[in-house]
Amino acid sequence: TSLVVGTGPGDNGRNFVVGGGTVAKVGVGNYSDTNMQATFNVSGDASITGEFRVNRSGLFVGGGGGAITDDYVGIGTTNPGSALEIYQNNSYEGNTQLHIHNDKTDDAAVLKLEGKRTSANDFGQIVFNNNGHNAAVIQGRRQSSDDDGALSFLISAPGTADSVTAAMRITNTGHVGIGTTSPASALHVKSSDA
Repeated sequence: TSLVVGTGPGDNGRNFVVGGGTVAKVGVGNYSDTNMQATFNVSGDASITGEFRVNRSGLFVGGGGGAITDDYVGIGTTNPGSALEIYQNNSYEGNTQLHIHNDKTDDAAVLKLEGKRTSANDFGQIVFNNNGHNAAVIQGRRQSSDDDGALSFLISAPGTADSVTAAMRITNTGHVGIGTTSPASALHVKSSDA
């Protein structure tokens, strides 16, 4: 048996269909009780107030004061600690990977970190963290008011826990400083023992 609310298939998305059969299926939109491919089918836009959870694949989207912080997305976790958190604890799955796959022959895959600094400071970071402690950081830095940039490499030195300090800087002129953030030549090495 089937339940159809609306005038029938093709009535411009006003249908609500519950199909009978071996597996119960629900369709919202332009569906009949026989053309639904998944258990829950939506044709057109969908608006959800509150949390959206896909437990089997581990996607959780917060929204509206529930268990998940508003506007946070967790993949593999119902308690994301940032705007997007991917969590994995199954050792059989191997390394946790974020895979951006561009299958076009004339373009590259791009990971873009964009900030809005107006001062000479970091505007994008890649943080390497182990057991809750920062071990190393790569920073994109705004060098001047012209928005020219520099790269800074920070490490956690022995005995400093997760306090990272600059170990190497590549400036906007291409100078490389090791042990200094202001290299005066193409390669400037400064020893802390000096």
